[in-house]
Amino acid sequence: MNGRDLVNTLLAFNPHLKCLFMSGYTADIIANHGVLDEGLNFIQKPFTFLDMALKVREILDSK
Repeated sequence: MNGRDLVNTLLAFNPHLKCLFMSGYTADIIANHGVLDEGLNFIQKPFTFLDMALKVREILDSK
């Protein structure tokens, strides 16, 4: 099961679940290969602890 499949399975139980995808590939490359739908939360590796904390805060604060 890949990350997108996992999120889809979890969304069936909790449609308000927030998720963050991460990869060493850029968001453009992932989106172009159909792995990441537009509008999903994404952080590119490598990232610092601060980058991760800020991204998680941004996602939690979003509607």
